[in-house]
Amino acid sequence: CNRTMLPTERGFDTSFGSLVGSFNYFSHVLRDASKQSYKVMHNGTEPSDQYTNEYSTHLFSRLAVDVIHKHAESAESRDKPLFLSLFYNAPHSPIQPGVYRRFFAQSWRVYGSHRRRGYLGLVLGMDTALKWVTDALKNTGMWNNTLIVFSSDNGAYPGTGLNYPLRGGKGKYYEGGTRMASFAYHPQWHNVSGYRSNALIHIVDWLPTLAAVGGARRSQLPRQLDGMDFSRVLK
Repeated sequence: CNRTMLPTERGFDTSFGSLVGSFNYFSHVLRDASKQSYKVMHNGTEPSDQYTNEYSTHLFSRLAVDVIHKHAESAESRDKPLFLSLFYNAPHSPIQPGVYRRFFAQSWRVYGSHRRRGYLGLVLGMDTALKWVTDALKNTGMWNNTLIVFSSDNGAYPGTGLNYPLRGGKGKYYEGGTRMASFAYHPQWHNVSGYRSNALIHIVDWLPTLAAVGGARRSQLPRQLDGMDFSRVLK
């Protein structure tokens, strides 16, 4: 890979994750058609074999919780902002819901095909692991001053997830593949709880938007940015 594009070369203090789009939820390895193996890496350079067999959705949340606690407990960092970017591989293929499959073990008449039930298990696992993160924010006193943004990268794969009433899904240029719901939440925004916006926001807009929410001026950002500041839509 081009190491200048790794997270730790672009502003992050640490990183943990994969350099490819999908991998086994337990071995954390992807073997492509040429038998080349790709592993989950620490800071993009160090294979993290010590975590083998730990369910990746749980692993990512556990490490995120560690980051939150270390930030809150350090006298050097506790009064400084924390930007935490948490990208799960769930609910991406392979369909490996682990212990969460049993919650959807009933027949297809209730939950659909075997693949659909596995997908629902992946989503439940992600939802469960996300609660560990929100609990950590509350337990460390960071919750009331935290903005949470939840988003997907594309629509669901047809036959696994549902994009209705939009046409198409992942891998297609129809809206079912390129348009998805997102939400932003801040505990101090109770006065607009349930507010829905039809504003069209692209993934590249998050950088200038979050920078503005954090108090940064546009002049502090790189001059050549494709994104636009949509912070006014969030508040």
